[in-house]
Amino acid sequence: MAYSVNRLIFKYGWNEWLCKTNFSFLMGASHPHEIMQRAWALNYSSICINDYDGVYGLARSFLDLQRLKQENFSSENKKSL
Repeated sequence: MAYSVNRLIFKYGWNEWLCKTNFSFLMGASHPHEIMQRAWALNYSSICINDYDGVYGLARSFLDLQRLKQENFSSENKKSL
């Protein structure tokens, strides 16, 4: 039985694998906190920040995620990233 993409996403969730912050010069446009807020709002179970030439966006994304967890960003029952 063939599964459609929609059924697979519904069953396993969505994981973003190609995400670049504004620390990837001329490639990414969003600040790390904007990406983390959006992922939190969409209930992503994981996200992959893969900037070029450094881990600056990854470190800031981690700090922003910790801040979101402390503030409990607009809901009590969010999944953890």
